[in-house]
Amino acid sequence: MRRRSSVLDFDKWNKWRRSLDRIRIALDNLDGKRRIHCEFLDILKKNKKLHRYSGHPFFEWTFKNCTVCLMIGIRRLVDLRSNELNLYKLLLDIEENTQHITVDTYVRSCFPHDRNFSGNQLSEFRRAKYYGDAAKAFKEAFGRPRKTLTRRDVIRDKQIVEGFAKQYVERFVSECLVHFDKESKRRRYEGFTIRMVHECLDTLIQLHNKYAVLLRSKRLSVHKQTLVSLWDEVFRLPWIE
Repeated sequence: MRRRSSVLDFDKWNKWRRSLDRIRIALDNLDGKRRIHCEFLDILKKNKKLHRYSGHPFFEWTFKNCTVCLMIGIRRLVDLRSNELNLYKLLLDIEENTQHITVDTYVRSCFPHDRNFSGNQLSEFRRAKYYGDAAKAFKEAFGRPRKTLTRRDVIRDKQIVEGFAKQYVERFVSECLVHFDKESKRRRYEGFTIRMVHECLDTLIQLHNKYAVLLRSKRLSVHKQTLVSLWDEVFRLPWIE
């Protein structure tokens, strides 16, 4: 017997939610590494005694390693050849199934504990509350009232990834890091800045949060989370005695 479309909707939602959880962990990891490096640079900036070592090989090494780490992590999230359902492949899948992301599906997926759903016997109060929450989520994601996700929305988001991450960062990693080419590296490093990497990572975080709002009952932000350990504690001890 053919399953009801609502069941198929939930299957898709659960699959996308699991993918979002993995993507969130990856983005959180990259964001944590970035914040450590930014705080490290802030330490160097505030300590005037270290200013004369600004061109020291150690500082250059930390800068390049942080940049490479972020770029490789971003590439994993947008690589179409990956076996994992990363952010770019998730957008491709959603693009072909946008009919599953609507206010109605949001309500039924995010509030399944209400047994009255099965008989479609929601009270007027509960229906207003649930659909009110769904309307807020869609408005937060789109910046204006909406009731459904369209292919045009997803294509626009996908083009953002293609234009920023895939065409620049992925190509840079492939030509300059994975397949080392001195001429390519020299040419590609011109005009490349760590700021571009930060902007790309911020863009991926924003896209993640947009679809997390649509597919979950609350926003899953990866910004400003407290680091587990005091990583800078090691700088309070002498290294060579």
